[in-house]
Amino acid sequence: MADYSGLLPLKLIRALNAANPMKTMPLDILPEDFADRTLIDIYQQDPALGTSLFDRQPMQGRNDVYIYCYDVHSNFGQHRHDFFEILYVCKGRVINQVDGENLYMGQGDLCLHNTNAQHKLECIDKNAVLINIDLLPSVFEGMLRGFCMEDNQIANFLKNGTDIVRNYMFFAARADALIQNRIREIVHEYTREDLCSDIALEAYLVLLFITLERLGEFSFYGVDESTQQILDYIRENCTYATLNEMAEHFHYTPNYLTRLIKMRTGRNCKDIMKEAKLQKAIELLSNSKMPVGEIAERVGYHSISHFFKIFKDEYGITPRQYRLLLES
Repeated sequence: MADYSGLLPLKLIRALNAANPMKTMPLDILPEDFADRTLIDIYQQDPALGTSLFDRQPMQGRNDVYIYCYDVHSNFGQHRHDFFEILYVCKGRVINQVDGENLYMGQGDLCLHNTNAQHKLECIDKNAVLINIDLLPSVFEGMLRGFCMEDNQIANFLKNGTDIVRNYMFFAARADALIQNRIREIVHEYTREDLCSDIALEAYLVLLFITLERLGEFSFYGVDESTQQILDYIRENCTYATLNEMAEHFHYTPNYLTRLIKMRTGRNCKDIMKEAKLQKAIELLSNSKMPVGEIAERVGYHSISHFFKIFKDEYGITPRQYRLLLES
């Protein structure tokens, strides 16, 4: 799982947003008043009380949508909802067990559950913070109804199509802030109380699903324990080890390793390796005075021009511009 816990200075965030708002580094997505107004830990109650936790403890939501944030301090038992649920990991790590399958989720990972999903959470990191976005059936009578009429995997999942493989869809973390920005937009709109906020909230939800569909990076399997070990190893060693060497470490062929990663995360192994290299470059640019050419070598790019191109394609600015923004 990705760990993008180091938040960037506000000045740099604003500059990057202005340059390219959908390809920035991770942001703090919670507005200041979010916890005060919507922090409701409904899992303090016994999950055996009923199918719908809302039946026992109504929340002050926004008609068809309920959003809350909570810390995962302990395990809680298996339960099922009579609504769709988006589970997004803001911070830390957690095991989300769905229908008996252990999904290892870290910062930036997202899981979409349908109404048939039986799930429970296992605490493996007391610093873990989750956001739940719960969509009651009535929300699909509005703007989301139009999206669900489309013929794509997420739309079919939301209307419980007969070709659904699992009762969940797993979306692995991305190093850019694309999905995080979408979640942030939804959360910020949820805390507003103006005349059109309900309409805007539905529109942002539609935009989230469209973004996820266009990325096409999802899995009906999710990251299990062995895949998590592989991902951790890749992110730790990708700056100097080749794909062949990493595959050999786990006694796999390179083709099998890439197929396994694709099946479990929905993402290409090469993209995960590239992101890990760029994240290490970000750390060195931010926390050292090492020359950019040396940083390129350190993270596995022997051509500085190629490093500049990859970095700019990902973040919209060059490594030197990034460092100048940090210093300004």
